[in-house]
Amino acid sequence: MKTENKTLEFVQSSLRSASDIYKKGGHVTMNYRDQLFRMHFDNRRLLEWETTIPSTIEELMDSKPLVNINQGQNLRFISKIAKTKLYGRYTSGKKLSKYKSKEEIVERNFLNALLSKPPLFNLHRNELKRYKDIVEWLKEYNPKTKVTEDSLSYLKSKVSLKIIKVERTKECESFITFIKQRFKFFEVEEFFK
Repeated sequence: MKTENKTLEFVQSSLRSASDIYKKGGHVTMNYRDQLFRMHFDNRRLLEWETTIPSTIEELMDSKPLVNINQGQNLRFISKIAKTKLYGRYTSGKKLSKYKSKEEIVERNFLNALLSKPPLFNLHRNELKRYKDIVEWLKEYNPKTKVTEDSLSYLKSKVSLKIIKVERTKECESFITFIKQRFKFFEVEEFFK
């Protein structure tokens, strides 16, 4: 509640849908994807400013129902203006990422830790100074990785890079072993906390 952006970021796990299996074939497997929960006021009710004057950001306020549908549509249109993304050279219309395995989540967490300032978990970028170097190094481990130079610059431009908790599996351990070959002082236990 006290953060400025009022969002919670987490990884949602779910099974593949029946229609997806029917259309594309395959088996029932887990899907993972980034999810954002925004705690912004949604304009479904009218705030009562006369009876409650908030002294702090965290204080709750009284509200009452809207008069009609048009009032709700107008309030939502006005509130959407501030949230609309403007076009810019470095802005993108990227959607939230989807992951097919926990290994991809661990890879994303590692990149967040590596790109944050200062790098987390005793990582250093002395040898991997350019995004191109990081991508080439990751392709040594997994040639099919989705990571590109553009995706790294997008990650770096995010206001806060979040590390999301993930379970330790055999696949995750093999990726951690690959990381430890280059980053000998990588704090694995802190990474999985």
